[in-house]
Amino acid sequence: MHPHSEGVTRTHFGLAAIGLTALSLSIIGSVPTAAQTVTPTPTIVTPVPTAADDPTPAAAQSTQAPDFSVAPDTDVRSQEHAEDRGADNIVEVQNFDDNQFRMRGSVDLDHVEGDTATPTNRAEAYSSCTNCQTFAVALQIAFIRSDASTVAPVNQAIAVNNQCTGCVTSARALQYVFLVDDPHQVPGRANEFINRMNAELRAIARTRDITPADANARIDAVIGQFSDLAANLKDARRDSDQPDQDNDSGPS
Repeated sequence: MHPHSEGVTRTHFGLAAIGLTALSLSIIGSVPTAAQTVTPTPTIVTPVPTAADDPTPAAAQSTQAPDFSVAPDTDVRSQEHAEDRGADNIVEVQNFDDNQFRMRGSVDLDHVEGDTATPTNRAEAYSSCTNCQTFAVALQIAFIRSDASTVAPVNQAIAVNNQCTGCVTSARALQYVFLVDDPHQVPGRANEFINRMNAELRAIARTRDITPADANARIDAVIGQFSDLAANLKDARRDSDQPDQDNDSGPS
């Protein structure tokens, strides 16, 4: 809209000088006398922002729920810690639902700053159902000061079936330990591995009809791609497929 200016007769002004193309504007008013000087009053128009002008990313405007194709409590988390003795990366999953696959996983990057380093990595899977499958996987990558006086990381996998018919329960604990000058400096190769494994675990969680055996095979494939890091790996895996079975690797 353009405002009407008083004291001006109906006159057509060409507005090309301000960038508008081929546009005519009618302004109604009275004719000024010869002694009058008409000075146009500038009009400042503040545009009203639209959705298209909003710089906020679409992802920040709405949150989309994850599309898991398996049980709804499936979860893979990623976390990073900086602590004196090291973090506890504990994954626990329980399955009481017949004919369901349930999984929980965690990828933990741990910067151990103290003189005594005891990071703990443990996966625990528990099933009490019929024809169900349960999978827990804990991955910890710990960077420990090379001059630490005590280095005693703990890695453990526990798989339990309790009155479980036709069940497969699997726990996998993967712990990589690196002794370094600066625990906050993560080598590029280690970063690649963390990102690759994190993506694979999330893909496993969204795969229909997957079994713990299939999941472990896919994890093994990623580990194989980073065989240059294998010397720093402790791998504990326990599987239970009997109705009542407690399979514990023990801390290592």
